[in-house]
Amino acid sequence: MKKKYPQILMKAIFFDLTLFISFAIICYWTYRDDVIQPIFTMSLVPIDSMVIFIYVCVCINALTSYPIQILAAFSIIESFTLNNHDSHQIAKLKKFSLRALIIIMTTIVCMVVKTFTDFINIAGALGSVTVAFILPQMFYFRTYGNELSYWQKLGCYLIATFGICGGTYSIYYSIEKLARGDLS
Repeated sequence: MKKKYPQILMKAIFFDLTLFISFAIICYWTYRDDVIQPIFTMSLVPIDSMVIFIYVCVCINALTSYPIQILAAFSIIESFTLNNHDSHQIAKLKKFSLRALIIIMTTIVCMVVKTFTDFINIAGALGSVTVAFILPQMFYFRTYGNELSYWQKLGCYLIATFGICGGTYSIYYSIEKLARGDLS
């Protein structure tokens, strides 16, 4: 498995970048001359095949990314709140209630806080950059550090630098937007 790690990592990064670039190109192609609102406001008009495709892509993203992120939070919270002495039925009921409460509270916060997307953007820039760009490179260096060629090391540094630059810009953009009082 160690020998396949670089290939798997490169394929995953290539797939992610291709997907993000494709979505960006589709959005630009559809609305290149128009001023658009954030996609989550669902104010993309006129409704045509490209807008429907964008909605489908957003739904796929939401259906695949939110559950993966929230499952980690569920696991952490449940390790502190659930106790091993409960019966299977009680444990299942507690787990269901706790997860439902977390999702309801998250939804309420999203609806009440007008700039919630900016806070999510900041949290995502910190968390996602760390998980997607920095930690894999650190683990890879820790595992194969002495065996890597100059170009492999350079590639790892470039990937980490790309993530850090993107995350930094994302944080800067969100903080600057909040400082301006832009609530869109």
